[in-house]
Amino acid sequence: MIEDADDVATAYARLHRRYGAVGGEAAVLRFHYAQEARMHAAQRRASAAHERSAGAYLALLERMRDEIAVREERIRRLEEASRR
Repeated sequence: MIEDADDVATAYARLHRRYGAVGGEAAVLRFHYAQEARMHAAQRRASAAHERSAGAYLALLERMRDEIAVREERIRRLEEASRR
C-alpha cells in the first residue's frame, strides 16, 4: 500500500483513509459504549432509589401498624375503665 505510492503525501493519504476510518469506527463504538454505560448506571441508580423507597414505605407501614395497635389497646383500656 505504501510502497505503491507515488510520493509521501499519497502514502500518507492512503494510510489516513484506511486507518482514519478504523479510528472513526472505534470512536463511534466508544461513544455507543459510553452511552450504554451511562444508561446502565442510570438504571442502577433508579433501581437503588426504588429499593430505598420501597424499604422506607414498608418501614412506614410497620410503624403505622404498631401505632394503630397501641391506639386500639388504649381505646380498649378506656372502654374497660368506663364500664367499671
